Amino acid sequence: MVVDKPITVYRGEIDKSVHMGLSWTSSLEIAKKFASRFGKQGNIYRVKLAPEMVLAAYSDDGEHEVLSIVRDAPQVMC
Repeated sequence: MVVDKPITVYRGEIDKSVHMGLSWTSSLEIAKKFASRFGKQGNIYRVKLAPEMVLAAYSDDGEHEVLSIVRDAPQVMC
């Protein structure tokens, strides 16, 4: 996956997740799955990344994973 323009990414976390980790997804549905793992209801975060903030992006992994060190505070969606 080539990221050549700003991209909105999401991160689903439960209370045992590593907050603000490297792994994000371009799919809101995938983030929702991560936020509801293990029968818990976690949070979903959203942030817009400039292309230079993307370390790597994979569209063939089933999770649409985007790796980035997020420095700006992401918006909590739920």
